[in-house]
Amino acid sequence: MGHSCGLSDRVLLSSIFNHPNLEDVKIYYHDRGEGPSDYFQLCQNISRHFHDKHAMRLKILPYKGKMLPDKGEDTNMMSVPLTPHKKS
Repeated sequence: MGHSCGLSDRVLLSSIFNHPNLEDVKIYYHDRGEGPSDYFQLCQNISRHFHDKHAMRLKILPYKGKMLPDKGEDTNMMSVPLTPHKKS
């Protein structure tokens, strides 16, 4: 389950993205097959929730070309990536 990170959940996402314990945001995106993935659209949607754009640029992890796993693959990486966490 995921979010489009659109404006409909603005209060929730704003409180998550602007929380002082948030260290980074890993964007899981879908490869549509034809044309570009939705990574940049999700990144743009997420950017609307950050109050500090400089912090946003530091916290959103760069595009690496990895997408969501197919059904039946290891779903551990599907855990909610938007919650504040500490790096190990």
